[in-house]
Amino acid sequence: MIEILQLLGEDWKEILLITGVGKGKFYAKHRKDIAGEITQMLNKAQKKDGNIVKAISLLSEWFENNSKESKEIFADLYRKRAELFMNTINDKESLYKVMRSKTELSKLSEVAEALETNPSLITEIKKGEELDILLSDFNVDTVTELRDLLTNTNSAGSRAQIEITPDILVNLAITTPEELEELLEDKHMSAAFKHTSMPNSEMFVKAQRLISRAKSNVKKHLESLSKYDCSEMEDLATTVIGGIKKEGLEIQVVVRPSDYGEVIVYYSSEKDTLDLANTELWIDNGSDSPRHLTLGKILRTTGINKIPV
Repeated sequence: MIEILQLLGEDWKEILLITGVGKGKFYAKHRKDIAGEITQMLNKAQKKDGNIVKAISLLSEWFENNSKESKEIFADLYRKRAELFMNTINDKESLYKVMRSKTELSKLSEVAEALETNPSLITEIKKGEELDILLSDFNVDTVTELRDLLTNTNSAGSRAQIEITPDILVNLAITTPEELEELLEDKHMSAAFKHTSMPNSEMFVKAQRLISRAKSNVKKHLESLSKYDCSEMEDLATTVIGGIKKEGLEIQVVVRPSDYGEVIVYYSSEKDTLDLANTELWIDNGSDSPRHLTLGKILRTTGINKIPV
């Protein structure tokens, strides 16, 4: 309480009765006297400068820890303690927004404590928001994925671009000019391929034919396997088949022709499907039986031994 009074401009340290002093004439000062002086000083205060704001903050804390005594010696201030504290806040619009929000006060207290401990937290949060926007722009989920993407993009920039041939169209499962245009709108894919001219119609027809053949062969192969129930099989997208049950569990299948020894997964429908737990990737080269391309086979074929998580 003495500290509060000091902040308000009154220093009573010199006039307080010190224990052990036995001579002279002294006037004892009690808590209620200090409380009365604090009340008088706050009632007279016109401007809420830094010291007054700090004094009110300390007083509010004292009220909280000494509620019974506060009601006795600070009767007037204790009754209007909420108003007293609110008047120290300059940005009342922000305060009203907080009050109208559904955020628990305990959570707000935790945030305030965190900001006090780490004043640069607001800047860090803003940087985090900017990073979220950046991740969204590049269509990735983590910083590691973004780093890998930028590294690959830089590497692609230093390499010769790949010419779009019938083989590449098949590997990409691109069957129409519209699908190719959509692919080239992706700046990362566009950087990897030469696209000085639009492939002719025969190239698209060939890609369509190979994709249709692969789907047909995979469907027939799955129907021949006892663990697969294909009675409700249906096409969900150009290269995605649904309505299949494997040992009673519903699955989806992504199908790709593998005539040219490579599969480039591009379509969002494929990525979304492969992101599901019950999804299989099947490939067909037109000569051998269709194959289920598992994660283990992909790792062995590509030589990948480290996966960002």
